[in-house]
Amino acid sequence: MKAVSGIIIIIIMLLMSVSLAGLAYMFITTTATSSMESGTEIIEHTTSSVLSRMKIDSIADNIIYIRNIGSVDLTNFSLFVNNRNVNFLAPDSIAPGEIGKITVYGFISKGDDIKVTSSRGTIALEKAPDPCDNPNVVLCLDFNEGSGTIVRDSSRYGNDGTLGDGTCTPGTGTCPSWTTGIHDGALSFDGSDDYVNFGDVDVLDGLSAITISILFYPQEGDDGILSDNSFLMRYSGWASFYLINSVGTGSGYIGQSATLNEWHHFIGTYDSNAAGNNMKLYVDGQLASEQPFSGVLASGGTSFQLAIPSGSADRLNGIIDEVRIYNKVIY
Repeated sequence: MKAVSGIIIIIIMLLMSVSLAGLAYMFITTTATSSMESGTEIIEHTTSSVLSRMKIDSIADNIIYIRNIGSVDLTNFSLFVNNRNVNFLAPDSIAPGEIGKITVYGFISKGDDIKVTSSRGTIALEKAPDPCDNPNVVLCLDFNEGSGTIVRDSSRYGNDGTLGDGTCTPGTGTCPSWTTGIHDGALSFDGSDDYVNFGDVDVLDGLSAITISILFYPQEGDDGILSDNSFLMRYSGWASFYLINSVGTGSGYIGQSATLNEWHHFIGTYDSNAAGNNMKLYVDGQLASEQPFSGVLASGGTSFQLAIPSGSADRLNGIIDEVRIYNKVIY
């Protein structure tokens, strides 16, 4: 009996050894397979990163220039400004070694974080330069003064404006009041008699091309936003854009509805040398309307103003934040 018992014990021990060996084999095989799969993923990811690379070459006039420094095409771009999605226009693809243009339909301010991504996971990051330090910007107003009666033009031309009649204090008489906008400071107009006068701004005379870009918060439905002898932008439940050429021919209004008590981005463009010569209006990053127009814009004789001057029923009731005028089409 003792011999039989010994044999049984030996058999049981052998069976246990075989089981443990099987379990160990399964563990080693699974671990090795998992490691190989992870290694494959890492290799594939690393290879993709090496092949797909891009950089932001420069940023100017709301255009981001992307250079493909990898060895495969870049496609399916996304754009973020300060981690917010913005409307943009990009090419379908950028080939290796090539530079592509991404047009931003929105405001880019100095120091903004610009991020561009592609479908391959490639990321390019850059800080935005000062958009007003550009010879194509003929008027640049950010309304960050916060006090006083002078609105500074931070373009290279320095055409500063004066609140109201120059004798009032902000928020009284014909002076608009300083307030907060989307990008720091802004000006609030009371719908009664507020305005800002810049005098006759020579760099706005006789332009063959123009882009007017405004951030505006309408609080009433019949407002003149800004005007000069050759152009007018207004809000009457619709964002409207109007031009006058050097022979006195007016364009007629083009417009698009925009809701009250919300921030909107209005853009008006025209290039007399472009095919079709169409003037265009964009509202919140979308082309809203366009129509034919011809000739260079009118010159001289009228002050550039924010809000329609006294004597008009179309008083401005709303907030203006960021005004930029270019001597070219940038959209």
